[in-house]
Amino acid sequence: MKKKVAAAVITLVLLLSFTAVPVFAGTINVPPGSIQTAINAAISGDTINVTDDGPYDEDLTIGKSLTIQGTGATVINGNHTITASDVTLDGFVLSPDDYGIAVTIDSSAAAISGINITDCIFELDSGEVGIWIGGLSPTYPVSDVEISNNTFNGPDDQISNPWKIGGWFGNSIGCEVSDVDFVNNTVDSGSIPINLDDENIDDVLIEGNIFTNTDGVVYVWGEGDPIGGLSNFVFTRNNVDSTNSYGVGIDPLGDVFDDDNFGDGNRVNYNNFIGIVGKYGFGAVSILADLDGYWLDAQKNWWGHASGPSGDDGRVNKKGKIIGKGSPVHGQVDWDPWLPQPCWQTKHDPVPPGLKLK
Repeated sequence: MKKKVAAAVITLVLLLSFTAVPVFAGTINVPPGSIQTAINAAISGDTINVTDDGPYDEDLTIGKSLTIQGTGATVINGNHTITASDVTLDGFVLSPDDYGIAVTIDSSAAAISGINITDCIFELDSGEVGIWIGGLSPTYPVSDVEISNNTFNGPDDQISNPWKIGGWFGNSIGCEVSDVDFVNNTVDSGSIPINLDDENIDDVLIEGNIFTNTDGVVYVWGEGDPIGGLSNFVFTRNNVDSTNSYGVGIDPLGDVFDDDNFGDGNRVNYNNFIGIVGKYGFGAVSILADLDGYWLDAQKNWWGHASGPSGDDGRVNKKGKIIGKGSPVHGQVDWDPWLPQPCWQTKHDPVPPGLKLK
């Protein structure tokens, strides 16, 4: 365990109502060094204000609907579990213990919805995870999760996950997930794995984030013959620069998914992919599955060069020569039309299909 906790005062604001008899907010000073004590004393709907920066060394279990508010610099060292709906974590520095998971949204016993994790800093060592949606045994669905305005700092070896759905290679786990918003975060040195197995994943929005130094930004993977479907996966208005090895990758094994695994609404639009070299067969945007009629919508992106994306499946002339000089695309990726300059500089329509740029 990391350094033991400093003394702190935690203010618990109780908002209670009993059959037309109003009870006004009260203040409870809990024993120093225990946020969990305040959680245990609270009732659903309460707000716990942690007014000290800590650090706190404890593994929190949040089994009721609560808002837990830190100072923005309140440090908690530990692995925390959410087993209830309507939980907000705001303003903490979260550091897992011993290859752990900072926050597990555990749906093994009940469906969970209404989770909001915002304005936190995640300090992740090698092999650690920031937020695990569903957990190890996601028997019930998870929905309405917002992860916004956070900073995820990974290790130098880039082996960490800011958040993930499902299991890991060799242990694929299906988790029914819908309505996940990952918005306005900063991610350094960590990749996002989304495990598509036998449960559907619908309405995942990754928008307005800055990614640096990742060994790939996000990858959708599976094993065997999964029957789950991916729908309304939207990756938009993100900045992915040359410090990232690849951008969006689907089916790294290349023989797992087919057309039936993809529903409507999947798109990768209005992003900046600048100087991506590629790795593991992935480029800036790639779908390595052996598909028939399905194409991934990746129109209206800036590929780092006005000539469009490179790669065998990028911009080529009539003789098949690659003439796109931007970041590469692979597989059935519909990238045309594209943006002629970075998203924040674009004030006009994308380059129309077939336009020859010098």
